[in-house]
Amino acid sequence: MVQEFCRNLQEFLTAHGIPDWLVVFIISVCPILECRLGMFTAIVLLQMNPFVGFIISFLEHFTYTVHTFINQLDFRFKKSSRNKQVCLLA
Repeated sequence: MVQEFCRNLQEFLTAHGIPDWLVVFIISVCPILECRLGMFTAIVLLQMNPFVGFIISFLEHFTYTVHTFINQLDFRFKKSSRNKQVCLLA
């Protein structure tokens, strides 16, 4: 079922002129599909080199992880800055 959805999504994106590497990246971004079906798309549906498919999927997950980490740091920094301002005002 999920592989069928992945195949339909790949065909839709390819039909609209999206390059193969970007199709793998987009499928890897989807929360339900993630890296495993990104690799499936790269290797089985698009007949890409498995190493290239792995690198594209890995880079997507690495980018997401770094983005989440930076957001957490920003949130904590803003939270600690608010606490200091409140203490100064009190």
